[in-house]
Amino acid sequence: MECGYCKGNRAHLVKKTASDCSKSYGMLADEMTAEAYERFLSCGWRRSGIHLYKPCNFESCCPTLTIRLAAPKFSITKSQQKVLNKMQNLLHPPSRKAQKRKRSSLSAELAVLEGSGMLHDLQKSTQQALERCLAHYPEGSHRWNISFKARKPSKQDQKQGKILLVSSICAQIAGKLQLKREELVQTVVSAIQTPDPKSDMSVLSIRSHAKSGQILVTLVMKERSRPDVPMLDATQIDDVDDKLDLWYKTTTGKVLKAEQRKLEVTTLAAHESALLPEVHRLYAHYQHVVHQDPDPFTTGDTPPDKDGPLDWGKAPAYFTNGIVGMLEGYCQGHSEERREIIIANYYSFYQFLVESPFPVDSEEPIRSPAYGTYHQHYKVGDVLIAVGVVDILPTGFSSVYLFYHPSFSHDLVALGKFAILKEVEYTNQILKLPYYYLGYYIESCPKMRYKAEYKPSELLCPKHHQWVAVENAIPKLEKTPRHVCALVEKADEENNSQDLLHQLPMDIGAGMNVTFGMLQTNGKDVVRPILEDFIEAAGTELSKDCILRLT
Repeated sequence: MECGYCKGNRAHLVKKTASDCSKSYGMLADEMTAEAYERFLSCGWRRSGIHLYKPCNFESCCPTLTIRLAAPKFSITKSQQKVLNKMQNLLHPPSRKAQKRKRSSLSAELAVLEGSGMLHDLQKSTQQALERCLAHYPEGSHRWNISFKARKPSKQDQKQGKILLVSSICAQIAGKLQLKREELVQTVVSAIQTPDPKSDMSVLSIRSHAKSGQILVTLVMKERSRPDVPMLDATQIDDVDDKLDLWYKTTTGKVLKAEQRKLEVTTLAAHESALLPEVHRLYAHYQHVVHQDPDPFTTGDTPPDKDGPLDWGKAPAYFTNGIVGMLEGYCQGHSEERREIIIANYYSFYQFLVESPFPVDSEEPIRSPAYGTYHQHYKVGDVLIAVGVVDILPTGFSSVYLFYHPSFSHDLVALGKFAILKEVEYTNQILKLPYYYLGYYIESCPKMRYKAEYKPSELLCPKHHQWVAVENAIPKLEKTPRHVCALVEKADEENNSQDLLHQLPMDIGAGMNVTFGMLQTNGKDVVRPILEDFIEAAGTELSKDCILRLT
């Protein structure tokens, strides 16, 4: 199948076509214990609903390696702490009096910066340079707006009347287009045409910061300006007293009350969460805005063909008893055709993010969560802003998916980063589990490398299924063209696999389990590649406890 990360751009590395450069194993698990699933997870498997899958990393263009964080040892970075601080400041902004004092002390600098028109000219010139650098990419692939923000200057710069501006947009574009951000930002900087001086302000320098992929601009005030006035802080570019209140009014049409200015995180069993219409509405909105899926409430093709009632699998009784009534009320006011489209979308959501091989059979308040699949609701006031889909396992907390309110994440706080930090905190402080599973790390995809920034983390060796510290694993991946290799050496692995091939019990419908050595020669020729594939996919340790049913 086509790779969802490189879209076939790396297909030549595996000598395949763009539509057939990604390969994975898959199986359905109608019922499985959390303990059993964690063993599969520790062999490189993940799940989507009851579908378990594992990438064939040595045959795919963009290898994906399982990554986990040692939660009790987590060391937060400055940039990660800024995300938490941003949410805290959003919920508890400075008083209007304090804001007024701060703005008045910055008024001279702000007036010069905005009144000169220099900021507008600089952003326009940089935008044009960016578009010229990306002109050969497909139309629409680089529709980002350059946005410069002020950065706190050093005391010396402040005395000299310098204003420092920074734009990090090039790092985002580089990740989206599979480019090296260091090269992109340097190219853009060299192509910027310096704007003419305006009134009391001129451009002193425009330079690139290769490590962060940022454009750094230094503006200088002329002698008659006041160098003793504090520089403009980044948060003051947007002159809004209360961003959260503005967002809340825009989103709901209501005023955010003082007692609502808090973030509540609630953990619910996945099936209990799925009975709340607001959860699916948020999912549909997120998928439509972020992933360009059709909005089931307004767009979409003809309704799907009906082939009997919906199959809710092994859902808890409280869910199957309540889902019909919930959907009837949920779809009121829509035509029959639209109703069928909405329900079909809901069922896809259910199969993807609610159904589980180990559901939680309880609708009681979660005080001490048992193993199973949960939804963590993030609410501000009465607005659901995000839902994290997670698995609680015997030794780890596994992040499955996150969907959120796009405008909140884009305009206020990056909810993807914020949710990871809250989930790590939940793993360590509430569950007191040793590991937090972040999903897959993909060295060949720049936008997926961020997972290694949560430390200390480990990557799972794709060949021998042993955990290796990220700082030791990534240099090995970087040295290989496709970013996949054995991260540890085990000389006896091949012998163990061959021994297991002869020991693995098989159910072939003969009323008793048989082993490889009991088969005829022609049977061995048929079964051997199946057994070898299974042992490679499941790993030797897990395979020892399996019975393979051949039909």
